[in-house]
Amino acid sequence: MRKKKRTIQLIVMIMALLIAISSSFMMMNSYTKMRDVTQELQLRENQDAQYYSRYNVLFISSYAPEFMTMPMQLRGLQSVFRKHKISIIQEYMRSRLLHGKENGFYFHIKDVLKAEKRAGVNIDAVVAGGDEALTFVKKNQHTLFKGMPICFMGVNNRQAAIKAVKDPQITGSYSPDHIRETLTIATKLQPSAENIVCLYDETVAGLQNKRNFFDLKKYFKGKHFIGIDMGKYDLTGWTKRISQLDAKRDIVLYMSSYVDRNGHNYTIPETIKLLNDYCHAPVYRTRDNGQGSGVIGGVVYDTFYESQLAGKRIVDVIINHHDISKMRLFTNTHHQIEFDANILKKYHLDQQVLPTNTNFLNQPDNLNSFTFTLMAGIAIIVALILLMIMEERSYYAYEKSITHLEYLNHHDDLTNMYSRAYAIEMLEKACLKHDGTLVMLDLDNFTMINDTYGHDKGDLVIKEVGTRLNNYGKAYGLFCARLSGDEYLVYYDHVIDSEELRHLRRAITRDMNIGHDQVHIGVSLGAALHQRGITAGELMTNADVALAHAKREGKNTMVFYNNAMKENITEEERIKEYLIEALRHDGFEMVYQPKVDPSNDLVIGYEALVRLKDRRYSPNIFIPIAESNGLISELSRQITEKVIKQLAAWQKAGEKLYPVSINYSPAQIYDRGYVAYLAQTLSKYHIDARYLRVEITESLMMEDMSATNKLFEDFAHLGILTLIDDFGTGYSSLSYLMHLPISIVKIDKSFIDHYLVPGKESFIENMIKMLKDLDKMIVVEGVEEKWQKDKLNEYGVDAIQGYFYSKPLLPDDVLIFQHQHQ
Repeated sequence: MRKKKRTIQLIVMIMALLIAISSSFMMMNSYTKMRDVTQELQLRENQDAQYYSRYNVLFISSYAPEFMTMPMQLRGLQSVFRKHKISIIQEYMRSRLLHGKENGFYFHIKDVLKAEKRAGVNIDAVVAGGDEALTFVKKNQHTLFKGMPICFMGVNNRQAAIKAVKDPQITGSYSPDHIRETLTIATKLQPSAENIVCLYDETVAGLQNKRNFFDLKKYFKGKHFIGIDMGKYDLTGWTKRISQLDAKRDIVLYMSSYVDRNGHNYTIPETIKLLNDYCHAPVYRTRDNGQGSGVIGGVVYDTFYESQLAGKRIVDVIINHHDISKMRLFTNTHHQIEFDANILKKYHLDQQVLPTNTNFLNQPDNLNSFTFTLMAGIAIIVALILLMIMEERSYYAYEKSITHLEYLNHHDDLTNMYSRAYAIEMLEKACLKHDGTLVMLDLDNFTMINDTYGHDKGDLVIKEVGTRLNNYGKAYGLFCARLSGDEYLVYYDHVIDSEELRHLRRAITRDMNIGHDQVHIGVSLGAALHQRGITAGELMTNADVALAHAKREGKNTMVFYNNAMKENITEEERIKEYLIEALRHDGFEMVYQPKVDPSNDLVIGYEALVRLKDRRYSPNIFIPIAESNGLISELSRQITEKVIKQLAAWQKAGEKLYPVSINYSPAQIYDRGYVAYLAQTLSKYHIDARYLRVEITESLMMEDMSATNKLFEDFAHLGILTLIDDFGTGYSSLSYLMHLPISIVKIDKSFIDHYLVPGKESFIENMIKMLKDLDKMIVVEGVEEKWQKDKLNEYGVDAIQGYFYSKPLLPDDVLIFQHQHQ
């Protein structure tokens, strides 16, 4: 009886100890949470301190924000960046979800960069995370990221990494998947297995995983290598296929199974759950996500270490001014071996064959001594009492920190509007519930506001627009968020019409007082209607496309999305890629259209016009695309050198030189080094500046007057005359004709066609007389008929350009024409 009583007492004591231990662990977990929240707050405050940062780095990830390695990558970068006041602008390709659809992301990044620039934020460097991100950044390096140092990490394609670092602006690290090491361990754990099965899909990363897997076949003789491609199955077929796998027969390696045949997307936790439910074999993995939650384990590389390395390299380049071209490719050999003890036990696999440095997950505690348990229990009870006292004091602070962290995660720090990340989360939920309308809007000429009033005033404009949108949203029950820079989002939970869109625009575009200044606000809007079946990402892309069209159609406009717009973008992308190749491989040539004095039919100069050598696209198609995709600066520099080089060739051949004019695009206004390049090229080929002229369209006057004034002064300082091109089609103003050093005015063909007709000639005559009174030389383009030439000669124009005298000519034909008209 006494023995039984002692047994019961012992059981009660053990239960009390277990309760104490459990309670203490709960308390310790509470403090762990508190610590994590504090660290997260510090991290978030660092990330959101963009307006107080010295430098800004654009981080483009191949994955989605919820991807399991993302927190570790960001922590690695921030552990380095926060010491140097570097903020991260995060963008996610969601490559596992895009399934090859890259166009939308290209235009999204393009708009992000424009918005950040308008907001006064300069991107100092780019970090590319993953294979798809590296491919994207490398492909668009000369359009989106020109001149920016680039560092990549998390790249598994060794050849792509080696090729990338050959570029003097790119460095990075190659992270090999430890497939061979993992499979070597797996064959020891499952020595009787006949097959080694790899799970992958048809994403870019998935196909690379497939190649890496089958390349190892030679190292595992006697084993059958089998691939299961999720991209060839629907969900039912895939689960049926993996249900045929067996632990006695199959070693299963899960690499990438994100997208099935129907385009449905699966996160890593979702895929692991499916494997747990249907697969009858342990599943190995070489990435540091999934272990401990259903994957047996594997040899995984250290994501945090690699992210730190990328951060240090960026710091060395942008702060310590190290030469990025001398930074070699780093191979990340830091790895760890992780295995789940529960799954090892489930499949009766021998832990003894694992390396001694294996880290076991879900390993049960091994308590060999009741005395040790008792002493530990007493110590824990004492600690528990102390923790309970401390818990009471810290609970309020913990709750307050949680609330503050949630607010930071959901709101933009400058405007207190909802943030981009929260907007995406909200849209994903809204798209599942009801039809609606997404409106994306962008302030017009915000760069001019920053340049005129300063960036501090620019921030005040951003905040005031945010306040107006928040008030409007509260009044009408709408969701409003700030996306980036001067770009905002408004979501209606119903389908709207043009009148509602105009009402929204009116609410924003009222003039505002900023200090002592009154600022006029214009806004462009792009709207996309949402219907069931469209994802949040597709809806945002559609609204973004509509906004881009609104910008192209003119300032302060609004456009509803239609499918034809996306088709136009696809064609534009093809032309853009063609232009990039032409720029790389000397695919352009120049033709020259003569300018002739109508009083004596003698040549007085030429206009240089660019053409593709193969004539695949006409200039009126490819030049606007070059302007809108950041290619115009490079194209203009090539044109400049080709023209000056041709003048040098004519000069060397002893031909008489006449002034040649080249066209200057409004999109070049921010190419601050162009004038210096022009001067250097003239010097290089020993050409006097009087033989080169620059034609500038009237629309440039509306872009940035301070920059325009500086540009005219710089050209005048070099001794280069400037022409106003297409006079009469844009923002014609006597003020700029009188105050800017403009020597020549070119009247546009459409103006002549409209007014040089019976009954309207006096208008043309009076305009030419006015320009003459201002002491301007007058050129008229597009003259095709003799009567037009005679009438314009009568009015006293100085030169005529058009098919009446000649079409644009190749250089050899120029000399033939010149010998006939000099």
